[in-house]
Amino acid sequence: MADNSTISGVCTSGLSTVALELQVRRRALDNMGAILEDLARSSQGRFTVMRLGDDAFGFRLADVRTLVRVDGALSIAQRSFFLLVGVPARWPMDRNDALEPCVVSPADWAHPNASGSALCLPLQGVMPEELPGLLYACVSLRKTQLDDYLDRSAAAWVRAHLDQLPTDPRPLFPEIPVREIPVREIP
Repeated sequence: MADNSTISGVCTSGLSTVALELQVRRRALDNMGAILEDLARSSQGRFTVMRLGDDAFGFRLADVRTLVRVDGALSIAQRSFFLLVGVPARWPMDRNDALEPCVVSPADWAHPNASGSALCLPLQGVMPEELPGLLYACVSLRKTQLDDYLDRSAAAWVRAHLDQLPTDPRPLFPEIPVREIPVREIP
């Protein structure tokens, strides 16, 4: 009979379900952190990431052109962001648990799908490789939901200025040059 005392390289002999889930969670967080750090290195300083214990990651997005509210008026301005992405206690074991993003700064940022620091960005099932791009797409107004908004004035501004979106057209990651592939003629 086969020995089933390991799951994904984790020794499970004598461990309770809770202890096993904790080991799986720590490994998943370590893997997520390593992937995000690799991506950050390839962004040429556009974003950085830091693990904040077992409950969150901090993301810094540098110099993003975004929608801001100054003295009650909405306009486009350049800001650096610090976002906190919370990791629910049962992640990744419970497939219904999604990462929970919020904007810590700047305070004057505005978005149709945000209210204060709360950001409505569905992250259920998102792979680590996708996370920085989704956060950047949100703060640069590449992605919005105008049929289900939290900030009415930001949604109205976006509808009236669709020709100015995204607010920051630069890619988060530098373009990878496409290598010319020689084409061979078939006789």
